[in-house]
Amino acid sequence: MIGRDERLTRMALFADTHGNVAGVREAVERHGPLDMIVHLGDGIEDGLAAARDASIAFVCVRGNEDHTTDHEERFLLETGSWRIMLMHGHQVDINPYQEAETLEGHYRSLAALAKSSGAHVICFGHTHEPLLKVVDDVIVCNPGSLYAGSAVTGFGMIEVSGKKIHISLYGKERDRDWETCASYSE
Repeated sequence: MIGRDERLTRMALFADTHGNVAGVREAVERHGPLDMIVHLGDGIEDGLAAARDASIAFVCVRGNEDHTTDHEERFLLETGSWRIMLMHGHQVDINPYQEAETLEGHYRSLAALAKSSGAHVICFGHTHEPLLKVVDDVIVCNPGSLYAGSAVTGFGMIEVSGKKIHISLYGKERDRDWETCASYSE
């Protein structure tokens, strides 16, 4: 776990970058300064390269396509008074092609998993679809994908200060600027 402090901590949240290190670097440069890059799997080397370039902390979890890594599949990040569970999502067989009712069941399972670990937030990837909602008093967040082949790419930003949290999801169509597509504050 990362230690607690009361100062503002700014973290960029990525998943499913699949080799798009340039996209990660661009998002980091555009939305900095940052304290940390968090990568939720399937391209963790992209996040690591951007973190090294920016000389900031890096935390990640292994995705189903991160075959050469020995990183954890789950990680509990603690900052301020918030506990954030990180995982890729393939562990619960979620995918974007499932019907709404099935997806809602997965979100409830993810929220229950977070609660059982004492987490207030669960961040995951795998579906390539952005999501930010509260399920059973747990913030469930998927930043989307920075996969270069996607028409719309996305990432997230988490800002924590003591007992306050603000999460934003950003999306970008090709050759356009980043736009906020969802946000949540508590």
